[in-house]
This record gives sequence, structure tokens and C-alpha cells, in this order.
Amino acid sequence: MAALPYALAEDLHAANINSTRLLRDYLANKAEADALYMDTFVKRSSIMTVYLSNKLEQTFVGTAAPAAIHATLEKIYDEQAVGIAAPDTASAIAATGGRPDLEELRMRQQLWQHVAALKYWCFQCAPGSKPFTVDMLLRTHHLLMEGLSDDDGKAVTAGAFRTTPCHSGTGFIYSKAQNIRAEVQSAVDNFNAALTTQHPVQAAADLFYAIITTHPFQDGNGRLCRLLASYAFMCAGVPFPARCATATSEAPCTS
Repeated sequence: MAALPYALAEDLHAANINSTRLLRDYLANKAEADALYMDTFVKRSSIMTVYLSNKLEQTFVGTAAPAAIHATLEKIYDEQAVGIAAPDTASAIAATGGRPDLEELRMRQQLWQHVAALKYWCFQCAPGSKPFTVDMLLRTHHLLMEGLSDDDGKAVTAGAFRTTPCHSGTGFIYSKAQNIRAEVQSAVDNFNAALTTQHPVQAAADLFYAIITTHPFQDGNGRLCRLLASYAFMCAGVPFPARCATATSEAPCTS
């Protein structure tokens, strides 16, 4: 077989080097593009998770369109990403002089705290990389409910288990207060063990059911358990918060 002309061989060699460089650059850019796409998807999924939970809780006030609420949530998400502090709601409320925007300020406070709680539990706690703990649950509830009031106007005890009897509006009797810590610890331990022995959906469902039927807190149990579902699925490898719009808000804690 005749050898390739020297000039042609040189051209082919140069083309091969160039093709290799182009392929390398493409793969590098593709990785960056994929990472950017995933970051965007995670952000959108997080916003939708908070939106759906608060829609169920009837947090939204006035006649704000869904697009406007989404814009508010996106602004909150981005502000937290760059370390902007939470709004001083108390000062802002005082400055309104009792004007009708008071409820909107409170709504924004709840949304801010909900986003912060989601970011803590679903990202800072590194789901799947370290075991779930009771302290994570308490910290998330504190972030979610600090400074808020229940339906009767009573200040919510954030980040602490309830100390009074509790039943739902439908008559379901939740766990006795003195049994809450032990029952929550058992649910946490069972979930950590189940991640390696059960289907992820079953493990998440069992954890969700155990916590919601214990109803460990004075208020905020539904929205906490919807975040818990997102966390549980991320422990199993789902790369973004799952959108959970169940766990009815029509189950107030009644002593």
C-alpha cells in the first residue's frame, strides 16, 4: 500500500489535533451548560415546592396573580443566595402605620422563612451524605415558623415539640406530648435504616406518615412534612426538591 503524501499526512494530523481540541472544548462547555441547566431546574423546583405548599396553606393574600407570587419567591431565593439578611418585618410593620399592606408583609415573611427552611434541609444538610437527625427536624421547624402565629393568634413555639394534648378537626388523636421525642426518634432511626433496605418511595412515605400522625409541633406540621418529603426523596438520590402538594392544612392542633 502506497504511503500517503507527506502534505496530506500533515493535514490529517493537524485535523485530528483540531478535532480532539474541539471535542474537549465541547465536552467542557457541555459540562458547564449541564451544571447551569441543573442549577436553574433546582431553583425552579424549589420555588414551585414552596409555592404549592403555601397555596395549600392559604398563605397568599389579596389578589396577587401566581406570576407575581412566583416573582416574589424568585427574588427571595436569589437574595438568600447572595447572603442578603431576612427582612426586618417588625420594623416594616410598625412603619406601615396600620395600612392594609400589613398582611402582605407577613406573607413575605412566611415565604422568606419557608425558602430558608427548604435550603437548609434539602441542601445544607447534604441529604444522603449524612444521617437524618431529630436536630435537623427541630432546626427546620425553627426556620420555618419563628415569629409566626397560629390560627388563634398565639405565637408559635418554633423548633420545640408541643407540650399539650392535640387532635385534628376530624377527631384524630395525635401522639401524647410525653411520647413525642421517642416516637420522632424512632421514625428517624427507621428511615435511616430503610434507605438501604426499602424502596425510596416506601421509606419516604413511612417517614412522612410517622411524623404527620405524631404531629410533634404546635403548628406548621403540614408544611414541615411537605418539606420532609422533599428531603427524604433527595436522600434517595433525587437531585432536586420534590413538589408535594398534599398533607392537608385542615388539621389544626386542638387541645
